[in-house]
Amino acid sequence: MMHLRQTAIIVALALAVGACASSRGPSRAVLKQIDQYLENAPGKAQPSKIVATEASFEQMAVREGQWSAFREFSSPDAIIHLPSGPTDAAAWLSGRRDPAETIRWNVRGVWISCDARLAISRGRLEEADGKVGTFVTVWRLQESGDYRWIYSTSAPDNPQPEPLPEDTRTGDVIVVEGLDRVQGRVADCARAGTAAPPAPELATLAGAVSGAGAVSGQAASPDGTLRWRWVHRADDTRRVVASYLADGQWRMAIDQPIPGRITPSSD
Repeated sequence: MMHLRQTAIIVALALAVGACASSRGPSRAVLKQIDQYLENAPGKAQPSKIVATEASFEQMAVREGQWSAFREFSSPDAIIHLPSGPTDAAAWLSGRRDPAETIRWNVRGVWISCDARLAISRGRLEEADGKVGTFVTVWRLQESGDYRWIYSTSAPDNPQPEPLPEDTRTGDVIVVEGLDRVQGRVADCARAGTAAPPAPELATLAGAVSGAGAVSGQAASPDGTLRWRWVHRADDTRRVVASYLADGQWRMAIDQPIPGRITPSSD
């Protein structure tokens, strides 16, 4: 069963990645193919569902506006983690006008709990001004069967990578060296009669959070197989860590430091 489950994940993700290679994200036809395939795939925890949701999210941002899409795909209790700190997403997004040009992004990694109730995605983004960076999004399964984000943070790289030569720019894709596939991981289900190993202390993984102005938060999937934590420090640096249960032990899923504000160059 595990072999069949992993095969389903690989095939469905391959459809999405193949589409991303030629455009900004999977086409509607490809998303329909993914949905049809998943109807026959074993197991509820499918990373490709998050890939498809991310693609639909990004496509709506392009069609209807960046903040309109963020509102549509958010959970009512969502938190958006800004450079200045975490804040209630609904309040922050309320009435916010869409920018003339949206950010563009592609998911590069997905981790999902065994019960499919919680998932984390990480990927690369390109801002309207050409800056590239990283994002992390936490998704929660709704009663409708759809996923909605409950936590979102992103930031441009600091420093920015050297610009690509003019003759390598395609104009329609985000090119980031070394990112050529989507990594999908599903946490193991707890075995009947077998106690799960002690979970790691996420506060330790995230580093010290003591000190003036430092805040943090953490949560886990209902089945306890995927856990995550965010930290915001006084210097406005952020960090997101997550771990998941695999092969009888806890493995690191994400340890993502996020730089503080980019200061203008004095040159």
